[in-house]
Amino acid sequence: SLIALARDAINLMRMAGSVIQDATPHLYISVLPFLPKNSALRQQRIKYSKQGTKVIKGLEDQWPALELIIHEDQQINSVEFSPDGQKVVSGSDDVMIRIWNADTGELITGPLEGHSGQVHSVSFSSDGQRIVSGSIDQTIRIWNAHTGELITGPLEGHSGWVKSVSFSSDGQRIRIVSGSHDWTIMIWDANPHPEHIAFSPNPKHCINIPNITHNSQQKMDYNNVYFNKWTGWICGPQKELLFWIPPSYRKGLHLPRYKASMGLKAVTLDLSQLPHGTSWTDCWNENLD
Repeated sequence: SLIALARDAINLMRMAGSVIQDATPHLYISVLPFLPKNSALRQQRIKYSKQGTKVIKGLEDQWPALELIIHEDQQINSVEFSPDGQKVVSGSDDVMIRIWNADTGELITGPLEGHSGQVHSVSFSSDGQRIVSGSIDQTIRIWNAHTGELITGPLEGHSGWVKSVSFSSDGQRIRIVSGSHDWTIMIWDANPHPEHIAFSPNPKHCINIPNITHNSQQKMDYNNVYFNKWTGWICGPQKELLFWIPPSYRKGLHLPRYKASMGLKAVTLDLSQLPHGTSWTDCWNENLD
C-alpha cells in the first residue's frame, strides 16, 4: 500500500540518507540491494528494477532498530525524550545543553550556555515546557524548553557534582529532585512565579490589621523575647516556647524587638462570596474589649 511504501521511504532515509546525499548513484548500487526482505519497497524494486544486484545470504527480515544517529563534538552524558516524543535533550562534556528534533536529528534549540562544568544530567518536565540540568559545577538550572531561556537558577546547595536530576510528575507543583556526589538527595521547590504581596495606594482597598493582645494585663515585654536559631523556636522571658519557625524562613527573621513574622508565601483571602455592606471595613472597633 501507499502508506507502507511511505514508511519504508522514511526508514530508507534514516538508514542510508547520508550515502544517498554523498553519492546518489549508490542508491541503486549499494543501498537498494540491502532492503529488508519484508519491506514493501523491496517488493516493488524486485518487480520493476532491471538491475540484477542482490544479496545472496545474510539479508535482514526487518528494518534495523536504530533509526537515527545524532553526532556531537563532545562526550554526551545524559539524554531524554520530551513527553510527546518529538524532541531529545542532551547534556555534554562541553558544558552545553542541546535540544534536537527526534525524527530528523536537527538541532532545534541551543546550545544552552550557563553551566561552568560538564552537564551530567538533563530531564524534561511532565508538560514538556521546561528542562532541568545538573552539572559538575554543583548547580542546577531550569530552562525554557522552547526558547532555551534560563528560567530559574543556578540553584545552589550541593557540595559535590550533581549526578542526577528529575522533575516531579504530578504536575501540581514544580519540584525537582537531585542526587549528588556529596552523598545527598535534595528536593527543590522550583516555581518560577513566586507569590507576591500587593500594596494598594488607595487606603480604601487595604485591610486594617490591628495589634492583637489578650488584654492590658498580659502584654509582653518584647525585649525579653529571643530566637533560638538552632531549634527554630521563638522563646519568651521564661524560656516558654511561643512560636516555631521553619528552617527556610529563619534567615530573614530579625530579633529582638519584632512584633510579627511574615512568611515567604502570600496568603490569599477570597472575599468574592462575602456578604457585606458599604461600611464593612468599619466592623472592628479598637475601643471595644
